[in-house]
Formats: sequence, C-alpha cells, structure tokens
Amino acid sequence: MAGSGVSGLDWYDPRAVAKPPPPPATAPAPPTLAKESRATGAKQRPKPPSTPKTPEKVQQKQSEEATTPEASEAKDPEGTGKDNDVGSSGTKDAGSDAAVEGRDLNVLEVARSVDEATRAKEQLARDSIVRARDEVQARKAALQAQMREKELQLMEEERRLAGLEQELKTGCSLAEQKKVQDLRTAIESRGRAVRTLEREVSSKKDTMQRATDAYIEAEERLACAKHSMKKLEEEMLEIILSSGKEKDARLTDLLMKVPEVEKIDQG
Repeated sequence: MAGSGVSGLDWYDPRAVAKPPPPPATAPAPPTLAKESRATGAKQRPKPPSTPKTPEKVQQKQSEEATTPEASEAKDPEGTGKDNDVGSSGTKDAGSDAAVEGRDLNVLEVARSVDEATRAKEQLARDSIVRARDEVQARKAALQAQMREKELQLMEEERRLAGLEQELKTGCSLAEQKKVQDLRTAIESRGRAVRTLEREVSSKKDTMQRATDAYIEAEERLACAKHSMKKLEEEMLEIILSSGKEKDARLTDLLMKVPEVEKIDQG
C-alpha cells in the first residue's frame, strides 16, 4: 500500500546532479588567432580583378557573413547569447542549466536538498502509518460489533435452553402444579377422614345389634365419603393423564428442537 509512494523517493546523491561536464578532447583555437591566420593568408594571395558589385551580390554576401561562425563569434564572443535580442527562451534556459552543471554544489545546497528529500519521505511514511491505523481501527470496530451481535444471540439461546430445562424438570406449568398440589392435600384430608370412619364403622359393627340405626347411618356416611374420594381420585387421575400426555408432547417437541439449537451454536 505504501510501497508505490516510497518508490519515487529513493535516496540519491545531490552532488551527482551538479557534476561538471568532462573537458573537451582538443581545445578549439581562439577566434582572434583564426582571424589573424585568415587575414595573413588573404594578404599573401593575389587579389583578383575587382568587378562591380550589384545590389543582389551585396545582399547575398551580407547573408553569408551573418551565417558564418566568425560572424556569430564576433557578435557573441563569450558564447552566452546576451547580444542576440531575438534569441529564444529555450536557448537561455539551456545556457543557465549548463552554468549550474558547470559548478559544484556547496554544503548548504547539498544539506537543503537532502533535508527536502528526507522530509518528503517522512511525510509519506507518516501518511502511510495514518492510513494503516485507520484501517486497523475500522476492522477492530467491525469485529467488536460482530462479537456483540454474536453474544446477544448466544444469550438468547441460553435463556431459551434454561426455560426448556425448567419445563423438563417440573413437567407442567405453575398453574397445573398448584392445582395438583391442592388436590393432593384434599385427598390426604379425605383419607384421614376415611380412616376415621372405618374405625367408627368397626366400632359400630360390633354394636350393630344394639344400634342398627346408628350402624346404617355410619354405613351411609362411609359410602358417601368413599364416593366423594373416588370422584376426587378420578379427577386427579384425569388431570395426571392429561398432564402426562401434554408432557409427552412437550418432550417430543423438545427433542425436535435440541438439534436446531446445536446447529445454531455451531453456526
């Protein structure tokens, strides 16, 4: 991610940019000596007979003199191009670049160039670190949100399993459990009454000859108590059977739901 930006700022030696060009193989002759040699040669050669100059020949001679190297050197002997007012800006820039390349950079210029390159690379590294940190923070926040959502799902499944486990232990709802407990208490009370009546019947049976009416009355009360107890027992049996049937249905439903809970936990 940061490699593409750093590759453009590899380390370089600023002094390599300002190295002077190698010296020429042979030094050219000075313009003055070349002119003197031409002048002496011209004096030694015999002059041809002069011919009248026409305006066309004069104009042609002036154009040839303007294009010769001697004329250009006479106009600009230093080679800087300052006397050429109509020269292009590209020639001046090339001359200034050649002047810069012709000298060595001093210590301050080298230090400034190195400092600028170092600051640019430091800024690039700083930006890369900031981008990487932002990406890490974003991924961390996304992971935390995903973990919170998964934790809520697991807590909901835990509460559902706790409810199923409580239902498995009790076997019925709280209302049904309370009703069964009340019926059990009533049956126990009736049982104590039945035992008392049985003892009374036994005692009355011994004295039935003496108290036939009392014996018949006790038998009737005993039959009434047994009938009442039987009704209560039938009611309790009906409740127990219906509760057992419902419990069996809930257990079957529970067994069908348990694999689904395992799949959710594995997911």
